[in-house]
Amino acid sequence: MATYSRQFINDKGESVSVLVGDDDRNGVKGVRIYVTAPDEDSEIFVSRQEAVEVLEGLSRIMRTKNPR
Repeated sequence: MATYSRQFINDKGESVSVLVGDDDRNGVKGVRIYVTAPDEDSEIFVSRQEAVEVLEGLSRIMRTKNPR
């Protein structure tokens, strides 16, 4: 199983953890995303195609809003 995890300080100065990993739900291959922050924890499962579309959208938005 491929995973990515990272802990960082967000824009509000809070410690946040992100964990992304391959997953399977009811026979659908996809990705599970966990975000843990002081005020809220979030979990979402998306299919592989949905993950590709979210990645494309984030890439386009971040490229124009936050150039490095």
